[in-house]
Amino acid sequence: MPPALFHSAIRMSLFIRGLLALPLLALGALGALGARAGEAEPPKPVEPPAETEKPITTASGELGDLLKAWWKEGSAAGNVGDRYDNRDRTHSMLNLKPYPQLVLHPYTEQERTMRADWALQGRILPGIVFGNSSTSAGMTGGGSNPRHAYSTPRGALLLYGQYRKNNLYMYPEHRDHDPAPEGHGDVYPLNTPYVLISQGSSGTDQPFMRAVPFALAAFRPEVKKKLADEGFLMPTLQMLLRRTNKHIKDDAEYLSGKAHPTVFEGAWVDPLAMVKLAHELTLETLPPLVQLKVLEESEPKPWIDYFDPHPSERLAETPCAIGRVFRGPARERRMVVSAAESRDLNGKPLTFRWVVLRGDAEAIRIAPRNEAGSEVELVVPHHPRRPSAGPGSIESSRVDIGVFAHNGAYWSAPAFVTFFALDQELRAYDAQGRVLEIGYDAGPVELKILNWGRLLALLAPEAGDCAAKLLKETLGATAAEALAKLSAGYEPLREKAAEADRLAKAADAARNEARKAEDEARKRAAEAKKKAEAKPAPAAAKTGADSKTTESEQAPDAPDADGVAAKQALETAEAALKTAQAARAEADKAAGEARKVADEAQAAVNAFLDSKPEGLDGSPRALLTRALEGLLRDPEFYPARQAELDAAMKDNKKAGPVGPARKLLAAYRIVKSADGPFELSPLRAEGGTLAERLTPYERMQLERFNLILLTQVLYPGLLSGSAATAYVDPRISVRKTWRDVYRHDAQGRIAGFTRYTEDGATEFHADGWIVSEKDELGRPTRALKPDYDQAQPKDPRQRYPNFNPITFKAAEDARTYAYAGEDDLIGTGTDVKPEPKPAEAAKTEAAQGEGEKTGGEKTGASKTEEPKDLEGGEKEPDRPPEDEKDQVTRRLGSAPAYFPCSAARLSRSRNASSAAASGFSPASAGAVLSSSSSRFVAPSASVSFASSSWSAFATAANSCAWNV
Repeated sequence: MPPALFHSAIRMSLFIRGLLALPLLALGALGALGARAGEAEPPKPVEPPAETEKPITTASGELGDLLKAWWKEGSAAGNVGDRYDNRDRTHSMLNLKPYPQLVLHPYTEQERTMRADWALQGRILPGIVFGNSSTSAGMTGGGSNPRHAYSTPRGALLLYGQYRKNNLYMYPEHRDHDPAPEGHGDVYPLNTPYVLISQGSSGTDQPFMRAVPFALAAFRPEVKKKLADEGFLMPTLQMLLRRTNKHIKDDAEYLSGKAHPTVFEGAWVDPLAMVKLAHELTLETLPPLVQLKVLEESEPKPWIDYFDPHPSERLAETPCAIGRVFRGPARERRMVVSAAESRDLNGKPLTFRWVVLRGDAEAIRIAPRNEAGSEVELVVPHHPRRPSAGPGSIESSRVDIGVFAHNGAYWSAPAFVTFFALDQELRAYDAQGRVLEIGYDAGPVELKILNWGRLLALLAPEAGDCAAKLLKETLGATAAEALAKLSAGYEPLREKAAEADRLAKAADAARNEARKAEDEARKRAAEAKKKAEAKPAPAAAKTGADSKTTESEQAPDAPDADGVAAKQALETAEAALKTAQAARAEADKAAGEARKVADEAQAAVNAFLDSKPEGLDGSPRALLTRALEGLLRDPEFYPARQAELDAAMKDNKKAGPVGPARKLLAAYRIVKSADGPFELSPLRAEGGTLAERLTPYERMQLERFNLILLTQVLYPGLLSGSAATAYVDPRISVRKTWRDVYRHDAQGRIAGFTRYTEDGATEFHADGWIVSEKDELGRPTRALKPDYDQAQPKDPRQRYPNFNPITFKAAEDARTYAYAGEDDLIGTGTDVKPEPKPAEAAKTEAAQGEGEKTGGEKTGASKTEEPKDLEGGEKEPDRPPEDEKDQVTRRLGSAPAYFPCSAARLSRSRNASSAAASGFSPASAGAVLSSSSSRFVAPSASVSFASSSWSAFATAANSCAWNV
């Protein structure tokens, strides 16, 4: 067939496929929805290109030459029928010039008004589409576009639909994947092959966007058509990108965490290698597709094993990404997973490789259950936050297991099984793997030195107060004496650096003023020029007889005195502008020189602190940091010196926080009492030294106490610190401020737990009810149902994020327990029917309930004004103001049901079956919580879920994102 006819046939085939493309059956409703799906126009069929003979590319170099040659010979499909979808309103727009055949996806005015062209793509577009959106919310205000989708089962399902229907999107991580101290590490609860996430903010998606259309164009026409028809196109594209990244050398590295991080660096992308590998594929050598299915797994029960308003631990239940959140107390999760439904388009037999991409590979067990490895048993222990392996190592609490299929020619794109642990929790288990405690509201404790000079001065022989003695003692006599001698050389350097920095700041201020003056002068010159052009200056004056002209002889348009004045004003303004420009240039030069001097002075200070004097085993910076960190992490720091430290705190106004901090330690039973001797009470009574017996949570709370002593009492102004709660997306887990300590029966089963809060201890039965009565053996005989609640943010417009902690109290519902024998510590519970209330009380309660329904009109309660939806009101700016939190507050005036932690009351119905027990399935597409109040359900109560359309999800993602 001649090349021209061959290309025409391929184009027609692509056009017909675009017309016939349908959403996935499981996503039927989702595929047609936009940010406001019920109002948006449906996607229109892909129109054939107006010019069928456009060149495949205008790119030069080897890549461009290859594509042009393949197009000429008919072995490259080109970008005919491909579309590019920009979803940040050209903020990070792909330059379409190198891709003449590529078409920009259009949006109607109605869609733009409804923000259906903005941020996370909430639809599945027909045909072959790739796109991007360099937008994001603030890190604690919802995060990047992928995190919006990753934080709910519904989002993962939508992304899978795009993946299999030839849609691929690229989004920056913005603040969701940054190392400490600037960031919070990797906060993504999932890893999937469904999107491409770039490291950084605006524009970091560009390398991926430039490479993708080249690879799409390089596929052989018959290969591209087959891949698109079967839903294998984007999985194959993901394989090409990951396999050809510049830092991946061979298949061994491709089958490792090095090739499959959560977030990718743009510098890794190799477009030429992608193009070559794409063109290498033939109909006989197409890569397979892994599809997973969970056959068995252990599942904890909500409000019994964990205390979050989520029906299960299931976060993603899709064929290429399975995600779980560690919520229950068990140390390990067991799961049997099958990849038997994986496909090869040529029916070739497949072999499988299951690889730990992230996590402790020695602690994770992967046991194949057949020869091909298509079915395995996974046993994954709880993973606290730890540095991840691979390039750009970053802290994470997620385990990633990659699944790959091989058909004899190529490895597939990865499928993932992930387990995400909550950073706000610190857990302890015994040698048998039984949970001892889960402590909540946890986070790292960090110390920072503010004033090195004053610390060094404390080492002088004459310094003898408590702070000086303690520092000398901790450093040791030799190091303390040596550093005391060095301190004399530090102060002149510090003073010089401080003065240089002051001068640099003054020069910066002068430069800013000079720039303002230049801007004002330029503005005045522009205005003067405009006036001069409107009033031309007169020509040269005539002399002699020629100058004697009558008024009637003068030209009607001769310039007047205003024109002369305008010209003079212009000359004056231009002269002032030149003066201002010269002053600005001089100020720039002075500021640059001053900053250089300041940087050199600071470098001298750092060189002093980092130098290693003879006879010492470290620099002044290292020795002082090590000493103070040792005090911070020492659990016996205070009890070993209590008398001396108490004397230092006497009459010390800054010691105020110490008392409340110690009371909290006593309330949590980490110390025995809130006053008197500071005696530790570790949960583990035996097994090693005191420090070895302490649980991670006990150690963290003691570090928080030590931080107060160091920064407030001993070294105020010299040290600062942080003891913030670790960040967890409130859509994944709500905040809790308590410590649960567990007890077990002889078989190792949880028999109950004691919850410690700042208000005291509460004992719970194993079924999660509050113990109210016990028998002579200390076993519960009666318990009350707990009622969990979460206060809404003070601003009624801000329903998300809600970082308020949940609280609990005993309700009226009761349960009694009977035991089979003395060794039975759990027993059998029987619900007690509440006693009928007097008629008058019932009548009053009914009236109150009716008043609630009518906004409080019948009970005298004030009506709460519903938050207004800002979508239909004044248009929000595309870029955020300086305060990201305020921007999120305004943007999320009407938080949708998609955000579970802004969820309101979950209604209880004794006669309905528990939705919590049913869990999530792809058929239900991830039911979401109702959003009218904040009451959470206690154990055994049923949960009413509101089935929210995908439009609510897309609205949430689109309304809280801005250009980054």
